[in-house]
Amino acid sequence: MNLIVDNKMQLLFEEQQRFSHKIFWIAIVSLTALFCYALLQQYFLNIPFGKKPMTNIGLMFAILFMSLIILLFYNFRLSTKITNEAIIIKLYPFHLYSKRFEWPQLSEIIVREYNPLKEYGGWGLRGFGKRKSITLSSNWAIELVFHSGQSLLIGTKKPIEAKSALAVSKILTDKNAQVVLGN
Repeated sequence: MNLIVDNKMQLLFEEQQRFSHKIFWIAIVSLTALFCYALLQQYFLNIPFGKKPMTNIGLMFAILFMSLIILLFYNFRLSTKITNEAIIIKLYPFHLYSKRFEWPQLSEIIVREYNPLKEYGGWGLRGFGKRKSITLSSNWAIELVFHSGQSLLIGTKKPIEAKSALAVSKILTDKNAQVVLGN
């Protein structure tokens, strides 16, 4: 992909990721459905749900809360763009504006496989101090290492394309941009 964004900047790579963990979706939708069933049973059939039933208002608030959680996770999007000048990311709805990291800010860029649970405790906005991550659903990432020693891991489902774009941008040497494919 080699599209002109404006007179100077060339878009070399673009990726949109969504939150796609099936077990999470099954659990959250099932729990919401259970609350809906409990409310219908109590409100319309006048049969208490369980030995110590929640109030109808409590069930309505639980359904509203769960619906908002579903809406939030459904709208999660991680946008990553690599241009000849920078890498640009945005995690909607948390980032109101895109974050731009220009090549001179970085000492190293590594495309690598990682373990989200072991290294950062899961997906999403993670980490404190010098190591942070923004990932949604993959085990591959673009790691940006800044001159200050801080690092930012950005999840990608397209490691080969990301590596190619970084190589085209002439920022990395082959040593820095290694992608090691798993078995």
